[in-house]
Amino acid sequence: MAGSDMPLVVALGSAEPPDLAEVGGKAASLIRLRQAGFEVPPGSVLTAAFFEPWLARIRASSEWASFLEAEGPELDRVGARLEGLCGALTFAPEQRAVLDRIAAECGTSRCAVRSSSPEEDLSGASFAGLYETVLGADAESLDDAVRRCFRSCLDPRVLVYKRKTGFEDFDPKIAVIVQELVDSEVAGVAFSLNPLTNDFDEVLINASWGLGEALVQGEITPDTTVVDAVTGEFVEQRLGDKGGDRPDQACLDQDRIAELKDTVKRIEALYDEPVDVEWAYADDGLRILQARPVTTYVPLHESLQTAPGAPRRLYMDRYLAEGITMSEPVSTMADDAMETLIRMFMGWLFNRPPGALDCGAWGLHLGCGRMYMDISMYLHLVGDNEEQLAKLSEEKNQLMAQVILSPEIDRYRFETPPRHLRLPRLLGRLPRLLWSARRAATTLLRPVLNRARFGRDYAAAIAALDAWLARPPDPSRSVAEAFQEDLDRAGSAVIASSYPAAMHAVVSMFRIRALADPESPEQVEWAETIAGGGYEDDMIVEMGVAIYELAMA
Repeated sequence: MAGSDMPLVVALGSAEPPDLAEVGGKAASLIRLRQAGFEVPPGSVLTAAFFEPWLARIRASSEWASFLEAEGPELDRVGARLEGLCGALTFAPEQRAVLDRIAAECGTSRCAVRSSSPEEDLSGASFAGLYETVLGADAESLDDAVRRCFRSCLDPRVLVYKRKTGFEDFDPKIAVIVQELVDSEVAGVAFSLNPLTNDFDEVLINASWGLGEALVQGEITPDTTVVDAVTGEFVEQRLGDKGGDRPDQACLDQDRIAELKDTVKRIEALYDEPVDVEWAYADDGLRILQARPVTTYVPLHESLQTAPGAPRRLYMDRYLAEGITMSEPVSTMADDAMETLIRMFMGWLFNRPPGALDCGAWGLHLGCGRMYMDISMYLHLVGDNEEQLAKLSEEKNQLMAQVILSPEIDRYRFETPPRHLRLPRLLGRLPRLLWSARRAATTLLRPVLNRARFGRDYAAAIAALDAWLARPPDPSRSVAEAFQEDLDRAGSAVIASSYPAAMHAVVSMFRIRALADPESPEQVEWAETIAGGGYEDDMIVEMGVAIYELAMA
């Protein structure tokens, strides 16, 4: 609930640091931009305190209690009753005085009236398109425009969005901006990075004639320009139909594109994160209408980001590409565990101490919440054989195959590949690597070559791990030491038992498939069922089947 000392109105030109809870995300951003010297149209903010008397009545109503419990079609029906309750709300004398003063300031000019919830335009929640904007309001229609923006905080779609994004507080919160309307000749949206390619060195600009509201709402196809943020060169320029208004004419010339690019990157520096910016050009130049964090991109850890203008790098997220399907960042502990296991496996494979492996030198990046592979380091090995490599990748990873065949792939090739990854040097290392891996090869082949010995080794490894896990905890060890040693023990047991057994199972699957007559569909189906089928009550298999059936429906 808003505090009693909160003002009812705040000017966008305020010199005080904006209070998010007071003015909302959109207004806080505009105040911050004006304070930083950007051209933002003047106006005022009806604060959360202005609407608190109305919200108090809403929260105390039976309609609100029903609204919080409702779902599906019932949510829309209860929402309609809630909207009717809003229609009965009246402005108190102190609210009326504020509105009359703002109306007098507008005079005969038209205004843009926009919602500004304390919960919108944040890094984790944008609420894009859910709150109301009214363009062209005058002194007479100002009351209705403010009411419309207020009602939007009670829209059923807002509640659905909050539930979906994990909000715990469902109480409505709203402030409203009343701002001078820019009678723009051209308007649009610009992104300080390219959200389509996740390229931090590109600015993407969408533009259309007029006020730009149809563009923001996705109702027209705008002009699209992608420009290199460092060199200023055009990467792509495509005309849109712009709703049929001068579709063959570009909205922006090169000077304005350059000005937009520079302005958006300055705003990005102010926010210290990628931003999307609503802008407009009128007779008196460029105006900034809104700026907020970009939510539709993949954040990259600082250790992976290249300097502006430096050669680009293409990363593959192994947590997604390899079917692990972990879409959220993993914990620091999980990062450490994965790195420990990888070092242990590679050390075992090549008979070297685990600490001798430099993961980053080979393009593997851990410790940043994900597991990334630097594909750029290996593109020189592909040469002109992209189609062949894509064909090999397609069965496991269709997206990777599409990336390899993309005409954009050449932008991620190094002019000078890393010395230790050049083909002659790799071929020179191969004999030594194969010799170092002889122990690992023997271990993997043991289930086939000497089943009796493998059985004994398997049982001994499992028994040793069980004994280790059953021992009393050692209070003298630190958590880090215990964590590392437990991983070492578990990893060693897997390498000695489960890993060779799994490899034996893979070999056996190929041998079973080889038994089938390729000319007999019945035998082929039998072999595939035996060798590659899942088992009953396998949740992962059942999920895959359900998704396939849904896609084919």
